[in-house]
Amino acid sequence: MIRAINTTSLLKLGYKISKIATLSDVEVQKLLLGSTKNTSHGNEDIFINALLKSCVTYDSKLFDLTFSRGLLKYGIIEFYTSIILPALSKIGLFWLVNNLSPAQEHFFSELLKERIAVETNNFALEESVNPSWVLFLPPDEYHELGLLMAKLILRKQNLKVYYFGSSLPFESITEINNEIKPENVLYFILSKKKAKDLEKTMSNVEEGFPNSNISVVCNSNQLTKFGKTQIINDVGQFVSLIKD
Repeated sequence: MIRAINTTSLLKLGYKISKIATLSDVEVQKLLLGSTKNTSHGNEDIFINALLKSCVTYDSKLFDLTFSRGLLKYGIIEFYTSIILPALSKIGLFWLVNNLSPAQEHFFSELLKERIAVETNNFALEESVNPSWVLFLPPDEYHELGLLMAKLILRKQNLKVYYFGSSLPFESITEINNEIKPENVLYFILSKKKAKDLEKTMSNVEEGFPNSNISVVCNSNQLTKFGKTQIINDVGQFVSLIKD
């Protein structure tokens, strides 16, 4: 599997298959590391495949190197949309066809969480009169990567963020609203739900935050609009929203 990933990367760089076949694993690795160091190169697949390899081989050093070079080349938002999201998609596909273990997927996810947290902490908290945001995942939602990335984007804009993590009970929403009175609320629904269950969750959130601007990221095409809730389809839309 690793050789196949590396071969695909070298083919993208323009190497002939006959040349690749003569290279040792060490020689292949040197060529690929050199390609990520070259900030003038525009092939995202090189970074994606390097992240995939770090996942498969439990290589945190390769992950950190690839992440750091990707940030330097693309910046955090483009790196997330052009590299991290496609890498996560491929990892999910590998997992579905049993080419990846749960341990490998968890290893990669935790590395991502750590790096996103590090980047978030680079933006010092400052006193700001800018609108505040409440971020959370509703009950039985546990995939925090997107929510953590949203926190980073908001902090980068010097916006105040209250982060409540995964599977927040609905009964806590009223308490949060009464104590914080946030101008904005963002949450994610990433698990597969029937339309009526999506609508029930959205209704509960709207009732809990009656005076807030509410946005949701969900993986369903069943809803394009709900009440006063804004449906977020991609990172670019979210960035535009907070800059308006």
